[in-house]
Amino acid sequence: MASEPPSSQRDYQDALYRALETSTSAVRDASPIDQLTSLVEDASRLSLDDPASLATLSNLRSVCGHNVAEDALQLAAQLFETPDEFREAIYFVRWLTRSRGQALRLASARRYTATAVVPLGVEIAGGEPSVMLRWTTFTTLWPEPEKLDAATASLEIWRANFAAAYARAHQTFNRGLSLIVEGVDELSPRALAVEKLNDLRRLGPAVATAAIQQFRELERLFACSIDDSALLEALSRAPFCPECGFVMGSAPPVADSRRVRQAIERGLLTQQRRLAQRVVSRLLEQPSRNESERLARFVQVVQASDLTGLAVVLDDTILEFLREFLEPRASQENVMERLAGSFPEITLANLDAALAELRRLLAADVVAAGGLLRLDQGRDA
Repeated sequence: MASEPPSSQRDYQDALYRALETSTSAVRDASPIDQLTSLVEDASRLSLDDPASLATLSNLRSVCGHNVAEDALQLAAQLFETPDEFREAIYFVRWLTRSRGQALRLASARRYTATAVVPLGVEIAGGEPSVMLRWTTFTTLWPEPEKLDAATASLEIWRANFAAAYARAHQTFNRGLSLIVEGVDELSPRALAVEKLNDLRRLGPAVATAAIQQFRELERLFACSIDDSALLEALSRAPFCPECGFVMGSAPPVADSRRVRQAIERGLLTQQRRLAQRVVSRLLEQPSRNESERLARFVQVVQASDLTGLAVVLDDTILEFLREFLEPRASQENVMERLAGSFPEITLANLDAALAELRRLLAADVVAAGGLLRLDQGRDA
């Protein structure tokens, strides 16, 4: 007595038997693979250039390559995800031998509907795709061939409605995307300025690093350039734009672009404020020999306090200048020579002010020297 096949194989066996049944007789245990082989051979003689149809025939031909039913069914379970899919493939081949043109037209319409992405909440006139696909199967239509053309027509009407809805959504999406791209282009000099200022270690920790990374991702966005007529023509063949692959329900990253802009502008403001503070400090460290120099220094301080236009002109040359300007450098004059620049003469009247200036100069030199200033450098041993 032959052993029972596993439950999964029994499901595929039942699918095979039902797909090969006719109105006059049922399949005998000894003949299903032979009958399937004959059916596939008949369909293979037809002129077919549809890749999906050829792939279905190829899979069924592989199943027929096993004379032992159990081996054939085991392979069928590997090539077809479900028993229903296996049965539908066989009915499709039967339809090919019955009416090649009708079968290919319905298969194309069903593939389009099955692969079209319709998000929740979006309704396409003509019906809900999964419902339409359930009642337009080759299996369902086999005993009622007169209904096949009507089934195909309903799917093609749905395809036209989907294409119109897709084109509208595609246009809306890319209009919003164009505004984001324009904003990214406008923000680019500021983002670059933040990156460059982040390289100046004397300004402190880098800022807006995550926003800069997101900005680089936004820079890769582009609005689809396909025109309306070309898009509609492409949608008659496949349910997506051939240039951008837009999926209905997608939205341009408006909120992300807004957050990135705000973070970069805050980062730039922070770095400009830091830079102004350090530039002013460096200017104030320089000695003034007379009132005229003090007035000129005051003007420089006022100018250095306003760096709002820096992002527009900040290039590698300016960046290198700032890097050198902010780096502490050993003074070419000793502390007394620099003190003399501010106090050529010291009297009891200005002694306290002179000592305060000397203290400031010494403190600046200690910081510049890394915390330890040797006053005996340069003396003879």
